[in-house]
Amino acid sequence: MSAENFNLDTSSIYSSDNADVEVLQSSTRKRKPNFSAQEIAIITQMFEDNKQVLKSKFTNVKTNKLKQSVWESIAIAVNAAGHASRTVSEVKEKWTNLQRTAKQEFAKFRKEQRKTGGGPQPRTPSAATEKIIEMFQDTPSFKGLEGFETGKLFQLLCVTTNVVCNSNNRLSCDLLGLAPRSMSRP
Repeated sequence: MSAENFNLDTSSIYSSDNADVEVLQSSTRKRKPNFSAQEIAIITQMFEDNKQVLKSKFTNVKTNKLKQSVWESIAIAVNAAGHASRTVSEVKEKWTNLQRTAKQEFAKFRKEQRKTGGGPQPRTPSAATEKIIEMFQDTPSFKGLEGFETGKLFQLLCVTTNVVCNSNNRLSCDLLGLAPRSMSRP
């Protein structure tokens, strides 16, 4: 198809009549304002109050209806703040994003705390993030799973057998009588 055969009629779009331009401008979707600190506080507080229901692993009809009604009540409370009209899906998505941000900030904060000094203090998480971290800091999604080499069982094994572990709680290869897998690994 050549450019000569492709003809687009733009006369209706570029009409000199102002009414047509106003209709086109009003039909574009406007962006909602960002969630305010008050809306975020409402979502966080109501999630904390209803944490047992919302984090329930059951997926039967009764539980799902209960979860949906809780999310609807959270959306109603957020809308009562009067900043913008939010749907249930927007509130759920905001909660998911808040959790994601809290996990990232928590991981970054812990990483900075483990460094050996020098430089500025690590930036503390925001108040909303701090509250989410308090709610979930003991869950595996925040602190990670404890494996053999990092768990209490491994530390007990090291103590009872008088084996010294290195700084990462890993037995060195020479203590176990094993050859290292690769020379490039520390």
